[in-house]
Amino acid sequence: MTDQKNSVPVNTATSSQEESIFFFGSLALPILLYALAFAIFLFKNARGIGVFFFAVSSVLLLQKTRKVYQKAASKSILLLYCLSLAVGLSTFLTDNTAIIILNFIALFLLIVSILLLSFANTTGWDFGDYLKEVFLTALLSVGYIGKPTSDMKAYLEREKNNGKSKTRYVILGILLSVPLVVILAALLSSADLVFARLLSKIFHFNAADVFLFLLLFFFGLYSAYCGIRYVADKDNDFEKPGHPLREPLPVIILSVSVSLLYLLFSLVQFLYLFAGGLQLPSGITYADYARKGFFQLLLVCILNLLFVLLVKKKIQKSRTLDILLLTISCCTFVMIASSALRMYLYIRAYQLTFLRVFVLVALFTLTVLFVGVIIKILHERFDLLRFGVAAIGILYCLFAFSHSEYFIARYNLTHPGVSGEIDTYYLLYNMSADAAPAIVALHQKAAGSSAPSRDQESQYEEDRYGTDPYREDRYQENLRPSYEDPAEEMDPEPTWYQDYTERILRKVSAMEGSPFTFNVSIAIAGHVLR
Repeated sequence: MTDQKNSVPVNTATSSQEESIFFFGSLALPILLYALAFAIFLFKNARGIGVFFFAVSSVLLLQKTRKVYQKAASKSILLLYCLSLAVGLSTFLTDNTAIIILNFIALFLLIVSILLLSFANTTGWDFGDYLKEVFLTALLSVGYIGKPTSDMKAYLEREKNNGKSKTRYVILGILLSVPLVVILAALLSSADLVFARLLSKIFHFNAADVFLFLLLFFFGLYSAYCGIRYVADKDNDFEKPGHPLREPLPVIILSVSVSLLYLLFSLVQFLYLFAGGLQLPSGITYADYARKGFFQLLLVCILNLLFVLLVKKKIQKSRTLDILLLTISCCTFVMIASSALRMYLYIRAYQLTFLRVFVLVALFTLTVLFVGVIIKILHERFDLLRFGVAAIGILYCLFAFSHSEYFIARYNLTHPGVSGEIDTYYLLYNMSADAAPAIVALHQKAAGSSAPSRDQESQYEEDRYGTDPYREDRYQENLRPSYEDPAEEMDPEPTWYQDYTERILRKVSAMEGSPFTFNVSIAIAGHVLR
């Protein structure tokens, strides 16, 4: 997967102590600034623009690390940088909690991937080697938790012996800057009320907030320092994927039996499912057919992928075996199509959910991966790992940017399904702000006309009541119907649309607490719902 040659650091370390001094002197300050950015941008913020700034900070730190260790430019690294920024960007463009959680997982994997690609020779790696090294990097980096302290001690000792330590001047500068910044901030706040309000929003801390901020700071500090230190310390010592290849005959026999079974299954799918007009036998419901068939087929598709990759890694090359692996791969395409068709039947009957859309995206991703597998079978030197990482990353980013809940809400509100009813519970409790434009548009269409805006209401009041100081009270009295029974004056039970509106508007209010929590999807939802 790598496009570069691992090179020697600027200051070639001849001992562990010299490596500690070199690393601390070169990267301690950038990592410290990164930890500060980590705490500021992610403080009480998982879906705002601060997440994008965090992604930018991560890319800058990784690029600084590569520059310190003189790593050559790489197209693979550039692609991973772009994917990292795209994931961070998509986070503050969506309000979908599932996408946001997946985005943070993706950012972690991308950051570790960039580190591994920078320091390890990944030639010959497959997905198993890659996932193993990602896991080991996250796990074994914890063992470096004492490195920041020991590296700092070694660095300061060396600077002291050389008689040119500037550490005390740095500390003096920090001590002078803190009170000066506080005094200047107070003066500027008294001069400008808007600036004062902004500072109060950003720096309004209580004891719990201070603890959370410090926790984020030290987590960012130690995770970045220990992670980079671990990977840089190993450099070319990563395990090489060399191993003796095994005799292919037993696997050929196994593959023949599996291929015959898959061919029979594929024939049944073509004769019955694909050419059968999507009609189910009597007594079988859409739910039973989709649930009992879909997940089993998905599992078989994943097992097929693992089997083919394992055979290509462990078994000696054989033309007969390659033909059988191609047969299994082609039959897997039929299984993927069958799975997608079953899910389509289920969606047509029981509407869309985020999980069902995610499953369809996963099936499409499996299809792309098997295209790469077939190329790998036909061309041994094809870099399947690079292809797979790029394909998964690009497809996921497209999915993250798609605002799938908008299309889910639009589809569900116009396609009631076999029950003839719209699942308002799902719309109320599972739809995020991403769905608001579709929900509002279809709700207004169903109502016949949109609700009057605030400007229209104000103009209506002024036209009717002029400049009467009590016009607001008079206006509200005219809006309130008269009832003989006071109990009937109680507001009717709110509809699901009103409940959804209130829930999203609460998010809008919460978003206004800090500039880093700004979210485009929530802002748009607040605009269309008000």
